[in-house]
Amino acid sequence: MVPSSARAETLLEIDNPAYAARIEADRKTTSVRSSEVRKRLDELAADAESQALFDAIDKAGNGFRTVRDDLVTRRKAGEALPPDAIANQLRPAADAYAAAVNKLAEFQRQRVAEAREAAARSERQGTRCWRRARWWACCSVWPVLGCCRVPFCGLWPMPPK
Repeated sequence: MVPSSARAETLLEIDNPAYAARIEADRKTTSVRSSEVRKRLDELAADAESQALFDAIDKAGNGFRTVRDDLVTRRKAGEALPPDAIANQLRPAADAYAAAVNKLAEFQRQRVAEAREAAARSERQGTRCWRRARWWACCSVWPVLGCCRVPFCGLWPMPPK
């Protein structure tokens, strides 16, 4: 997102056609790559909240591209853009686009934190279950044989029944 905004600003500020052509070619390559990545991400957005965040990104991205393309087209046509065109048009659109992307990133960070907590909770419960299984194996079976203090139990004294 930030490189796209910086490239657009550069295209609006430079008077070097060869450099502008390289920037434009890089912009098109990046656009193709972004489309490919987006298609893969769409497949992963199975829940409604993720889809809503992607829709917000699309809306903000389309707004940014509309402003950018309009300003670049006007500049290529030889129009002298107002001095505040970048500050008042391009940057606010770029900031809105970045904010939409950041909301998705924050949502994903939150989901990762929740998944980690669930994994830790599961691990803690799994450990407890393993201890109970060991207790059952050594403290339920061995008393029948006359021994309830098996060294590998690890749960001495025997838990209440």
